[in-house]
Amino acid sequence: MEILEATPKMVEEQMEFTDEKQSHPLQRIYNHILPPSRLDFGSDYYVFRKGIKPMWEDDNNAKGGRWLISVDRTKRSARLDAFWIELLVALIGEQFEDSEHICGIVVNCRHKGDKISVWTRDAEKDDINLRLRMQLKKLLDIPDSEQLLYVVHKVAAVRSGSMMKPHLSIPRQLGNESSSQMDFVLKTPNNKMEIFEETPKMVEEQMEFTAEKQPHPLQKSFTMWYLRGDRTREWLDCLKQLIAFKTVEGFWAIYNRILPPSRLDFGSDYYVFRKGIKPMWEDENNEAGGRWIISVDRTKRSVRLDAFWIELLIALIGEQFEDSEHICGIVVNCRHKGDKISVWTRDAEKDDINLRLGMQLKKLLDIPDSEQLLYVVHKVAAVRSGSMMKPHLSIPRQRGSDSFLE
Repeated sequence: MEILEATPKMVEEQMEFTDEKQSHPLQRIYNHILPPSRLDFGSDYYVFRKGIKPMWEDDNNAKGGRWLISVDRTKRSARLDAFWIELLVALIGEQFEDSEHICGIVVNCRHKGDKISVWTRDAEKDDINLRLRMQLKKLLDIPDSEQLLYVVHKVAAVRSGSMMKPHLSIPRQLGNESSSQMDFVLKTPNNKMEIFEETPKMVEEQMEFTAEKQPHPLQKSFTMWYLRGDRTREWLDCLKQLIAFKTVEGFWAIYNRILPPSRLDFGSDYYVFRKGIKPMWEDENNEAGGRWIISVDRTKRSVRLDAFWIELLIALIGEQFEDSEHICGIVVNCRHKGDKISVWTRDAEKDDINLRLGMQLKKLLDIPDSEQLLYVVHKVAAVRSGSMMKPHLSIPRQRGSDSFLE
């Protein structure tokens, strides 16, 4: 294969095709070059859309950033080439949901540890960039114990290593409030968020915006609630409204200033509901409804609980579900016997909508068929519990049942 450095021609011009032999151009190129693991340290590969140069100063990259995937030296042989080919196939096959947002991919081979990066066009498109990292995480089967960082090209150009502050991080950096993708400062003393229990105000009222840095509004506003269980008090007395939000930036300002579910005391709950809906089945928006219940086994708590919660939060506030207006809110219950996350819907009789939602939840959270999702009616759950509570729907359906329905 000829390499033409000045003006790269299409490899297809050097290939012969027949009806019997229609090999893929990527395969022909890939088979003629060394895999990343066999490159000298200090070497890089770049695969970018034609017309885009692999440098941040290019017009297509100037406003962008990149997701960084670190490959530990101890896992180099198993991961580096596998990750690279997976990303190559996904890139050229336009397999990502927002593929037009991706400029290219890079692999940097270094003695201290290799890095693969996915370059995107706009660092301010947090919803798209976060959606992309979830697809990367799933595609490469990256565990929650390993962090993906998103850095802005212009920041990386003047800082490096420990000095380079990430714009996004998943899972978020514990104790680092500035890991929010919109590093906004609150107007309140010491950058602390005020909590309004009686009438929750919008967090945006505490945030500083500039002409250059304007918030991205959500379609709907939401309120966050918190409950710390106390058997000596009534349930309603333990429930507290925390704060409301109506923008992407407002959401992250809250999320980065509260404990993740895995660090709450057992008996505690978080509730995020559409503004104006109380997190109780007696509310007029909930009383005819029910909820999908996602059980988190104690043995998988460290891997699943926080990951499931943030996935559902982003999907909820981003209106990513097909019937999003049918959803009232989501809840996480932290319990010693096993945590539960639930998605509350308005009408338990809308079986087609509820089943469609259940299937979307299963896909979003990558829940295997061996684990069952149950849908219970609020009014039934209010008078029965545990094994006495018969589900209205289940995915996969329960054995011995002729349908998904009761």
